[in-house]
Amino acid sequence: MKTKIISLFLFIILIAVNVKGFAVSSPYWSDNPLIMEPGETKIVTLILQNMVGSEDLIAHASLLQGSEVARIIDSSLDYNVPFGKDDIKVNIEVTIPNNAPLESKYTIDVNFVAESKNKKEGVQLNTGVRKLIDVYVREVPEPTAKATEESKESAKKTNYLWAIILLVILILILIWAFRKKGEGK
Repeated sequence: MKTKIISLFLFIILIAVNVKGFAVSSPYWSDNPLIMEPGETKIVTLILQNMVGSEDLIAHASLLQGSEVARIIDSSLDYNVPFGKDDIKVNIEVTIPNNAPLESKYTIDVNFVAESKNKKEGVQLNTGVRKLIDVYVREVPEPTAKATEESKESAKKTNYLWAIILLVILILILIWAFRKKGEGK
């Protein structure tokens, strides 16, 4: 019994020493899928992060599923992810075939395996993270003339509001400058 407890304790220490704060973020998730039309191409950017621990990491990317519509377009599939960084971009080009049926679904599965940049002798635990992106093929409706007109009207109102704010600020600066000049006499 004592041996099991000591073994468990040593295992927990081994795991704790090898904690890596490697993560992958995406603008798409199960409740917010990527929606595209047949024949459309988009660049999807995933973000690699290394915010916990103290080691710089190398993350190797591979496409496990979805190669019929997606490909990683960066020059290398190995990404340097220094400690404290949360902005390392992975660019994926997604192209829906022209003949893709509407309401069809593609799943893109990108796998990342992160390991310490400073490889040490002995056993090393690597971190693996998978990111799934569901792509739905649908017709994206064109904005209606009414929506476009409302958008232009809203932009006009915003421009007028900024002009009024700037005019008020200019008047306040002039009042302040004249008071300062009056106090100086």
